[in-house]
Amino acid sequence: MVKADIKTSIVIAVLDSHKAVERQLKFFNSMDLPDDIEIILVDDGSDPPLKNFLYSEYRPQNLRVLRHDLDAEWTQPAARNFGVRQSRGEYLILTDIDHILTKELILYVHSGQYDYMQFDREVAILNEDGNFVQDEESAFEYGYQKKRYRDGGFKIAKHVNSFGVKKDVYWKAGGVSEHLCGTGEYPNREEKHFRYRCSKWGEKGTIRVCPEDERPIIYMFPCGKYAGDVDHNPYGLFHTLSRKTPQNRQWKWQQAGRFDDK
Repeated sequence: MVKADIKTSIVIAVLDSHKAVERQLKFFNSMDLPDDIEIILVDDGSDPPLKNFLYSEYRPQNLRVLRHDLDAEWTQPAARNFGVRQSRGEYLILTDIDHILTKELILYVHSGQYDYMQFDREVAILNEDGNFVQDEESAFEYGYQKKRYRDGGFKIAKHVNSFGVKKDVYWKAGGVSEHLCGTGEYPNREEKHFRYRCSKWGEKGTIRVCPEDERPIIYMFPCGKYAGDVDHNPYGLFHTLSRKTPQNRQWKWQQAGRFDDK
């Protein structure tokens, strides 16, 4: 049973990627997180449904799986807003399943020091047992480009599409924009206005923004441009997400209607 007194909600939109979900849930289970943290997976139209892959032996406490019925692939921003609407926390962590949330990052957001936090980013792996791994051999095995490693080690560009935020600030900024859902546009565009507003409020002192030199680290499986801009995915961990979505279609999320909470 999910506790009512939740302080922090982790919201992850997922399309297929069942093996990655399994690994992240195993990793969550190893963290011994506080009882006032919940995990919400928004199944963004997976086939088969995501809930079929949540086995009891690695199902974390306070986990909820929500599923919608929009007729489109990868409506990530709408799925995020939907997950936030169902969340109970005062603080939010929003990310994607190709990224790895550590206990250190979760507790940093959970501490409530800041109203908006961007994250620095490094390449790492969750192996089949859900263990965190960060070494050259594993990174290269999963597709990380050796040239990128030579140039910067495991450090890569900061991630603008994952962030921590106080929920009332999230809604004050309007949430993330849904107008590109189903068009195939890269999803970072849909957080652009949100980041801009939070940054401006931070400059004015309206909200507390995490300083750049204090940003916690989020980790990412090597994929996309960090794996050579090809579908270098030797273990079938991820759906190709926005790369295969229908073009030029508009969605009215508020009229979507049904969802499952299993």
